[in-house]
Amino acid sequence: MGRLPTESDTRAILVDGRDPRRIFAAGSGGVFSSTDAGQSWKMISGLPKTAWAALGQDPRHPENLFALAANGTLVRSENGGETWRPVQ
Repeated sequence: MGRLPTESDTRAILVDGRDPRRIFAAGSGGVFSSTDAGQSWKMISGLPKTAWAALGQDPRHPENLFALAANGTLVRSENGGETWRPVQ
C-alpha cells in the first residue's frame, strides 16, 4: 500500500461517477486510488515517475480515466485505472 497523499502535494482529486467510495488522488508523489472512501490508499503502478496535475473521467464511458502530468504527458485508462497508456 502506498503512502496517503498529503494536502500539500495533492494536485487533483477524482471521485468515480459510478462509485463514490472509489477515489483517485494525484500530485507530486504519483497517482493513488482508494476503494473505501479514502480510508486506505494504494499507489497506481505503471505510470511514469513524475508529478501529476489533473485527473478526469469520461461521463459517457466512466471506465475511461485520464491523468495529466505537470510536464504535459497525458495518459488514459480504459479499464477504470487498472492499466494506463500514453495518449498520442
